[in-house]
Amino acid sequence: MKIENQNIVITGGSSGIGKEIAIQCAEKGANVIILARRKELLDSALIEIKKHGIKSDQQFASYSLDISDDKAVEKWARDYIKEFGHVDLLINNAGIAFCDHIEKTDIDVFKKVMSIDYFGVINMTKHLLPYMIQRKSGYIVNVSSILGFMGVFGYSAYCPAKFAVSAFSEVLRYEMDKYNIKVSVVFPPDVDTPQNDYCSSTAPQVTKDLSSIGKLMTPQTIARRIIRAIEKEKFIINPNFMGKVIYFINRWAPSLVSRVSLSAIRKSESKMRVNGGV
Repeated sequence: MKIENQNIVITGGSSGIGKEIAIQCAEKGANVIILARRKELLDSALIEIKKHGIKSDQQFASYSLDISDDKAVEKWARDYIKEFGHVDLLINNAGIAFCDHIEKTDIDVFKKVMSIDYFGVINMTKHLLPYMIQRKSGYIVNVSSILGFMGVFGYSAYCPAKFAVSAFSEVLRYEMDKYNIKVSVVFPPDVDTPQNDYCSSTAPQVTKDLSSIGKLMTPQTIARRIIRAIEKEKFIINPNFMGKVIYFINRWAPSLVSRVSLSAIRKSESKMRVNGGV
């Protein structure tokens, strides 16, 4: 996969991992189109991304779009094709996260997370896929999470949505092979983004204790590793070593992961009881 001269559409491109992917694709000479909901953030991100362009004929654009709105995405896709002709690489990166105990999480939160994190991926893919199939060319990258292959305390709304993205990516890979359309699924660990900060503010203490085991990574590093893996057309993209280890163990020895997780949870809960916590 060559990044230069490609039309690259990135959802959630106004901040975090999405913006860093956009910047690094611009540095490789790609035409970069970013999507997000907040227009002001999009406008400022686009200005920054343009500064990293390396050619005079590079194209850049931003669109304010709610990817959970199927009809809005359908209309946007038609308008986009009229303007740009085709899409070479779709990166479904947009998503929201929420962390709290199940009994404290409102049912509307479950619905909202699923509508953006999963159905947002479906909507974008469904409405751009016909143009890729017609050309027998294209690449779709779905950003799941390390929580897209293992359940973690506190993430009862987020994990199922990311699991769904992982499963959808596998099916998509098999069905698109005959059309020469490549597919990747990304399993990022905790990343230093505003979304991660928000999750930390609502997370139970047990979840914070579990998260402290891993190292918080920067969007710049994650983006660089994702792009490198895309260039190699890897299906499974684990951007850090620990993620690769956990993925392997969880796949081949899930009972071991369960025992370790339960042990860490019980240890954290015991510590809280001693300290008078909840």
